[in-house]
Amino acid sequence: MLNNTKTIPVPMEKIIRTTRTHSILAIFFLLLLVSLFLGDGKQSVVEVWWALGILVLYALRYYQQGKLELRPLPRLVSFFWIALILYYAVLTVFSDSVGYSISSIIRLIEAYLVYQFFYTISSERTIEVFVKGLILVGV
Repeated sequence: MLNNTKTIPVPMEKIIRTTRTHSILAIFFLLLLVSLFLGDGKQSVVEVWWALGILVLYALRYYQQGKLELRPLPRLVSFFWIALILYYAVLTVFSDSVGYSISSIIRLIEAYLVYQFFYTISSERTIEVFVKGLILVGV
């Protein structure tokens, strides 16, 4: 009689353990990978994909912690996010393609939600690097 117990090879077991402990990052990179393959011309599909993905990230964080605590952003970073989103909103009024402008605002809001999410779960040193990086890229 054959023994049907399956054993998982050691490297695969390590990958599974790492994925479970870093499930939020695994989901984020899965979202990123799939959206890259959806490519150009599928903007609306990518926007819906990211909207659902962001909801999944927040739901998973709530499931893991039992509550959803968001760390408040520094005042300067909040100002830049609000200024950027308002700038795009004003541009929508004067745009030739209002649909594309609304789409870009939706992407900015999604980017803000992802930034807020990772800001909340990051360490103080990582936050410092990201804040300076955002300001540098914004300028």
